[in-house]
Amino acid sequence: MQRATSRATDAAVVATIGAGKQAVGQLEAVCEVRKIREVRVYSRSAERAGGFCAALSGRLGVTMHPAASAAEAVRGADIVNVITNSATPVLEGSWLEPGQHVNAAGSNALTRRELDAAAVQRCTRIVVDAPRHRAQRVR
Repeated sequence: MQRATSRATDAAVVATIGAGKQAVGQLEAVCEVRKIREVRVYSRSAERAGGFCAALSGRLGVTMHPAASAAEAVRGADIVNVITNSATPVLEGSWLEPGQHVNAAGSNALTRRELDAAAVQRCTRIVVDAPRHRAQRVR
């Protein structure tokens, strides 16, 4: 699922929560459609976050650095990519700022939940990749 709010199309700062293989594609896609200048990466593994930044910064032509926490990564970002396999929320609605765009793409099974209920409720628009997901409710 992708959940989105709306910020101006001049978005330049991305927060990425998750630093696995799927996060690469999510970040590449954002960099393809926006002129990104900075990426902040949070992973439960600081080593993985650092490696993710080192591997992609030059290739994407953007400044990337690990963040000490997910909240730190999100603060002031224009776009927030959340791409984990977490069963418990890794993005809290209280961290979100008006107009931030959220791509929540890792919660692709009922046993996963990357966003807390407050994050979903703060969205002004929710876009899903499969019609069957429309009927699911936030608990």
